[in-house]
Order: sequence, then C-alpha cells, then structure tokens
Amino acid sequence: MNAALGSSEKKVANHILRVAGNTGLFTRNQRMAAETLRMSYRHMHRILKKFVDEGMIERIKSGYKIIDYDRLRSVR
Repeated sequence: MNAALGSSEKKVANHILRVAGNTGLFTRNQRMAAETLRMSYRHMHRILKKFVDEGMIERIKSGYKIIDYDRLRSVR
C-alpha cells in the first residue's frame, strides 16, 4: 500500500513540475489532471493537500503555486 501511495505521489509531483514549467503555477483542471494520471480526483486531491501541508506547494485562487522545487522533485 505504501509503495502504491509513493508511486502516486511521485506521478503527481512530476506532473505538477512538468505542467507548471518556469512559471511555477499549476492551474490545470484537477479532474482532467487526475484522468491523465489514471487516478481518482479524490486521491489526487489528498496528495495535493499533503504537498500543501508539507510546504511544497501553496493553494492560490487559480490552482497551486510551487514553493519548494527541490522537495517536490525529491518526492518518492
């Protein structure tokens, strides 16, 4: 179970980094992103909340902003 969660976290982290690019903003529709990553919206939302709680990203009006690139890149 932990390995699957870790794998999902890595997929979400990589997706955020790829989509955010140089701007550091992840404003993509979360339901579409979850479909792209082949996971449920609820599961993706839990992972995003965990990243917020750990200070890697922050919630903004239009989505999320990357705060700590290094920690987000090191998600396993």
